[in-house]
Amino acid sequence: MSEAWFEDEATFAAAVRDALRDDAPTPVAPGYADLQEIGRGGQGVVYSATHVATRRRVALKVLFDAPGRSRSARRRFERELEIVASLRDPRLVQVYDGGALPDGRPFVVMELVDGAPLDASPAVVAARAGGWARPAADAALALFAETCEAVDHAHRKGVIHRDLKPTNVVVDREGRPRVLDFGLAKTAGLTPGDYVTTAAGRFLGSLPWTSPEQASGREDAVDVRSDVYALGAVLYTLMTGAPPCDADGDLRTALEAIAQRPPEPPSRRVPTADRDAEAIALRALEKDPARRYASAGDLARDVRRLLAGEPLEARRETAWRALVKAARRRRRAAVAAAAATVVLTALLALAVGALEDARASDAAAREALEAARRNETAARDAEELSRRQLAHWLDALSGVDPERDGADARLVDALDRTAARLDESFPDRPAVQLAFRTRLRELYLKLARYDRALEQSDRADALAAQLLAPHDRERLRGALDRARALYGVERYEEARDAWVAASATLASVFGRSDPDRLRAEVGVARAARHFGRAEEAERAAADVVALAKAEPTPERSAIAAAATEILSQLAKERGDATRGLELQQEALGLYVSASGADGTDALKATSDLSVALMVLGRAAEAAELLRPAAPRMTAKLGAEHPLTLSARHNLGVALTRLGEVEEGDRILSDVYELRARRLGADAADTLVTLNEVAGAAARRGEREEAIRLARRLVEGRRRLGANLDLWIAQNNLAGFLRDAGDAAAAEPVYREAVAAADAGLGAAHWIAALFRANLGRCLSDLGRFDESEVLIAEAETRVAEALGADHAH
Repeated sequence: MSEAWFEDEATFAAAVRDALRDDAPTPVAPGYADLQEIGRGGQGVVYSATHVATRRRVALKVLFDAPGRSRSARRRFERELEIVASLRDPRLVQVYDGGALPDGRPFVVMELVDGAPLDASPAVVAARAGGWARPAADAALALFAETCEAVDHAHRKGVIHRDLKPTNVVVDREGRPRVLDFGLAKTAGLTPGDYVTTAAGRFLGSLPWTSPEQASGREDAVDVRSDVYALGAVLYTLMTGAPPCDADGDLRTALEAIAQRPPEPPSRRVPTADRDAEAIALRALEKDPARRYASAGDLARDVRRLLAGEPLEARRETAWRALVKAARRRRRAAVAAAAATVVLTALLALAVGALEDARASDAAAREALEAARRNETAARDAEELSRRQLAHWLDALSGVDPERDGADARLVDALDRTAARLDESFPDRPAVQLAFRTRLRELYLKLARYDRALEQSDRADALAAQLLAPHDRERLRGALDRARALYGVERYEEARDAWVAASATLASVFGRSDPDRLRAEVGVARAARHFGRAEEAERAAADVVALAKAEPTPERSAIAAAATEILSQLAKERGDATRGLELQQEALGLYVSASGADGTDALKATSDLSVALMVLGRAAEAAELLRPAAPRMTAKLGAEHPLTLSARHNLGVALTRLGEVEEGDRILSDVYELRARRLGADAADTLVTLNEVAGAAARRGEREEAIRLARRLVEGRRRLGANLDLWIAQNNLAGFLRDAGDAAAAEPVYREAVAAADAGLGAAHWIAALFRANLGRCLSDLGRFDESEVLIAEAETRVAEALGADHAH
């Protein structure tokens, strides 16, 4: 065998590039003049040119035309035009035009950016001269944050760049970064024809800024976090003057280094480099995508936190990971100690999982990291803290005794015990207390124990005020949880104010489309509906739906579903029951797409859909939905969870309307007893079921009992404020009085309900019309037939228009 004519793979690659180099003369592009070459890349030649019609200077990129140029290269070139044209951000280069040269080669016309590559920009040069210490590096870090935000914009439009490097970011004369060259970009939802551009086994990208998953050829694993890695490599290069992985030598060795070898900390190359900036770069450069920042936006926000002097996500992650590792070392011994009972062991596993899920606060993370730098005892301190935390959970769980409490020994008892002893267990660890109380708050909310969630929220807020910046995301999420708890304990005005404040703050810090801001706005809409401000509620909910659907993700689908449910309720309340049903069906579909048919939200939406069906007289369909859903909710959430009780309540109503009165009344009676015990006799949900229990008494002929319960219902509704529920309660009380033969006593109660409904809903609303029809029948009992006929005839017209001529009403 003859000796190879090239010395190594690098020499061979250079020879191939030379062979593919396009040495053709300057092309002629229709409509453009004065072409001057300004650069060459992997795909083509870039010229500056003048647009003849406007005299504007532009950049004109022409695909190479040389032996070996493939169809996939042409397709990548064409897709760059399609992709960049879809992006609208001043920090992303803009596309003006595209076409073909007379010889058939495609070209694209883009904005000509007059400036320097990112690594040669004045801000970065100054940072390098200052040894990348702060504040000399602040301007460069701000420039890098803007670059990340530009990439995040592309990500939110479904575009992954895949070729980020310092030379693909140009800083213009105004000091603004401009991201270029989307020739290797990948979009969500590729069609089969697009895969020729990213075929498996073919390396596309620029060493040494490519991600480990790209270097390993795992194209299916490339997502926005691959660009996060590249941005981390860019920051590393800016700080040290060299990329994080050595790409010299043969290609195979370079790819293996990127995929496997951890980068050397920047401070080892530049001792004066800012350690916080180093932590950010190393977090972005994690080999495992799951350990990186979840998005370019998150990376940008951590840089902004650094510039603002706020605690970093990167620091918190590092310190908490050390703590979790220590906890894991202790797990086996802890589990063995708890193995006395099966239930206790299961709860311990849950507790350890909760401990690992909890995230230490920013201040605690900074404290742990600084301690590690000062002395070698930090690791032992973390291990001791882990031991104390696990011991605390074990002590809490010891209060759950299956022999004493039976098979229904509850997690909530362990949570209560944990909450009660946090102060004495960690008197000198406010950050640990904050982590525990935050987790307790979240668990209580999931269990719908709103009073206890509110107590933990208040305690956590006090700790967060000491440890976290005012606009820290975790602190703002705590405000959202507190609003949910306030609404759950029926402190509606406070809940509304909390949601309004949180929405405004989140919008100013993270933008109107931020998921947490959208959740706050759903709360604003819910509160507005509760207070009868239908227009305000509809405006807020519709805005949430539009923003959430603009950038679809499972998280945003769930948020859109919650807002759509509010729109459904508003539609039913204004008399459009058919539209209410359509919107509730849409909400259910969004929940299923977000978390599956057995997700808690989807099961709740199924229960709410049954109500929309019953409004339209379709009780059989409602019962068909609820018969399987109610047991699934019981199995998933427990028999006393508010959502389970709501589903069973709706099932009881549907069965009574279908004539299955005995079973329906039994279910309603059981739900009422559970709600009264769990929530209190005057809670809104308890009163909802009390209304049905009163109806059941009337059906059994127990008229005095029905009237007694109905009067109690009206009194309870008055305490909660004037709204539709009060007017329905008044209408039902009047009906029981009339059925008992006391039409004279019923008339003033009917009239009060009619006047309130006409004022609150409008006289044309079908519910207000039903109240007038009932008043008409009462007047007929009193012999006032002319008045009665007018009221009933008008009501029939209104109800038929809203619900259809064949509806039972």
